[in-house]
Amino acid sequence: MIEAPRRETHTYQAAKGKRALREIAHPLSAEILVADMSGELPPAAVQAVHDHLARCATCRARALKLSGPYSALSTLGAVPVAFVPDLRRPVRERWAKAHALLRVARTVRLLGGGGLAGAAALVAIILVSTLFVVTNAFQAPIILTRSSNAVIGAPAAGGPGLLYAETNKVMNVQADNGAAWTVAEVIAVDKPSANVVLSLPQTAQRLHVGTPGEFPVAVALAPGAQIVYQVTAPQRGRQALLAFDAHTGELKFVTVLTLPDGRALPTGFLARSLAIAPDGQHLYITISGAPTALGGPEILILDHQGAVLAGVDTPKLDVVVHQPPPPAALPGIAAPSVGPAFTTTGLLQSAANGALTISADGRWLFDAVTLDRGSTPVAVVIRRIAAATGMTTQSVALPGDFSLSAMAGSAKTATPLLYLVRVGGDGMAYIFDVSGTGLVVRSEIPLGGLGAPALATITGTVSISPTADGALAYIGADTSVAGTQLSSHDLWLINGVTSTVASHRIEFLAAGQALANGSTGKRGLVFVMRGSQIILLPPDLALRTSPPIWLRLGDGLPLIRLIATTNG
Repeated sequence: MIEAPRRETHTYQAAKGKRALREIAHPLSAEILVADMSGELPPAAVQAVHDHLARCATCRARALKLSGPYSALSTLGAVPVAFVPDLRRPVRERWAKAHALLRVARTVRLLGGGGLAGAAALVAIILVSTLFVVTNAFQAPIILTRSSNAVIGAPAAGGPGLLYAETNKVMNVQADNGAAWTVAEVIAVDKPSANVVLSLPQTAQRLHVGTPGEFPVAVALAPGAQIVYQVTAPQRGRQALLAFDAHTGELKFVTVLTLPDGRALPTGFLARSLAIAPDGQHLYITISGAPTALGGPEILILDHQGAVLAGVDTPKLDVVVHQPPPPAALPGIAAPSVGPAFTTTGLLQSAANGALTISADGRWLFDAVTLDRGSTPVAVVIRRIAAATGMTTQSVALPGDFSLSAMAGSAKTATPLLYLVRVGGDGMAYIFDVSGTGLVVRSEIPLGGLGAPALATITGTVSISPTADGALAYIGADTSVAGTQLSSHDLWLINGVTSTVASHRIEFLAAGQALANGSTGKRGLVFVMRGSQIILLPPDLALRTSPPIWLRLGDGLPLIRLIATTNG
C-alpha cells in the first residue's frame, strides 16, 4: 500500500495584535509563490514560506521554475508612459495647418474633371495629410519632471550623508561654444530621510527617457564629494567630459576629449571608463578602439579643471604573459617563480566592464584585457601601470572566461587590495595585494554560479563595491543562459583579509547592484538597486524577511546605476 504524501501546514499570525491565525500548506501553491516574489505577502507569511522552502526541495524547485517566466513578465512595461497626452488640441492645430493640402486636393479634382485620376489623387492626398496629422500628434514629447521619492516613511539608511545615483532620464547641457551635450540626471538622496535633495545638472532643458546610445559611458563622484563627472556617449563623432557641482548642480566645465595637441581622437577610438586620483587633482580616461585601429592613446590624463595634459601610449601586451606562481609548494620542493604562460595573440577586448582602477596612494593604475582564442575567451591580463608615466610595470594572466566581470580597488592605503570577480558556471573572486611588493594574487575564492550546457551563452550583469575600509566587498550578479529559462541572482559579501565568503544571498527575481554604505556599523545598511527602486539590507546581508524599500522613483522609471555615498 502506497502511503499518500503527508500534508504539511504552517501557521502564522495574520496581523500584529490579532489572534486570528492562518495556514499555508505543502505543496505551496503557485499563487503563494508568485505573491512572495512580488512582495505581496505579509511579513509573517513571508517568514513561513521561506522556512518551508529552506526545508522542502520539491517546493523550492517549483519556486525556481516559476521565477523564470515571472521575472520575464515583471520586466514588461519597465519604462511606463508618464501620462497619456490630450491629443485634441494638437489634432485641431495640425488640421488647421492642413487646409492648404485640402485646397490642393480641390485643384486636383477640378483639373481631373471629376474623373478617375482626379479621385485617386484626392484619396492619396487625404491619406497623406491624415497620416501627417496623426503621426505628428502622437509624437508630442512626454514632459518628465525631476525625480522624487514615492516611498512614504522610508527607514533611515545610515548617518548623515548622501547617496548619488543615475536615473534613466537625460537632458541637454549647452557648453560655452554653443554645443549641446546629452547627459544623465544624477540624484542625491539624503541617507537618514530618503528625500531626494538634489537633481543635477541644473538646467532649464527638458528631461526625456534616455536611449542606450544617450547614457554616459562613465559617471563618478570625485574624492571629497565636491564634483560629479560624466563622460558622454559618442555624439556627432565626439565625446566630452562634463563636471557639475555635487551640491548645487551647477555646470563647472565641458571638455571635448582630444589628443593633447588639440587634434581629434583617431577614428574608431572611444572613451570607456574614468578613474580619479585620490587627491582629486588628476583624472584618467581609458581610450580604446577596434583591434585593427592604430595611432591612439590608451589613457588620457586630465587635470581637475578638465585640461588634457597627456595621452599615454601604454606598451602593447607582451607576447607571453605568465600566470601568478602557485601559493605554496610541498616541503623540500622549490616553488616555480611563475605559473603557466598564455600567448597574447588574438582578439583583445576590455574586460571587467572596462574598469580602470587607481591605487589608494594614487601611484598605480590597474586595467584588465581579455585574451580570446577565436571567439572563445580563455584568459585575462591584469596590468599594473605607473600613473605618472603610463609605463606597464607588471602583468599577470588568469585563465577563464571574463566576459562577465568587474574590478574595484580599496580606497584605503592600510588595506591595499584589488578585487576582481567573474561570474558564470565557475565564478571566482580574485584578491590581489597591490602594496609596494607588486601585483600579487593573495587568494582565489570560488563563488560557484550558473551552470550552462556546452556552447551555451551566459549573459547578465555583475558589480562589485568595496567597503569604506577596503577589507570587504559586495558583489551583485544577475545571470541567465540565452534561449532558456535558467537564471541565477546572487549577492555575495567577501572578506579580502581572511579570503572567505562572509555571506551569500540567493534571490528569486533579481540581485541588482549592491553599493556599500559609507556609514559604518549596523546603521550602515547596504544599498541594492533593482529597477526603479532601492532596497536596504543589513551589512552581513542576513535578512529573513522582505527587505524594506528605501527609494522608488515617483514616475516609476528605472535607475541606471548607484554611483557613491558620502558621510556628513
